[in-house]
Amino acid sequence: MNTFQMGNAKLDEAQLAKLRALEADLGKWAVALESRARLAELSESQLKRLQAVENDLRVVLIAYGPT
Repeated sequence: MNTFQMGNAKLDEAQLAKLRALEADLGKWAVALESRARLAELSESQLKRLQAVENDLRVVLIAYGPT
């Protein structure tokens, strides 16, 4: 069975500083996650289709698995 896993990203000090600057600019908190699975490489048209469904469903979609 193929399971998808996400976890907290391990950021170095420079990356963490960028994230904190973004949070300060937005006035919101942000969480940095990283995939522990192979993300799919999508064509331009596939990416647009995925983004259209994201907008329609009001969710974040992540495509992964075999190419």
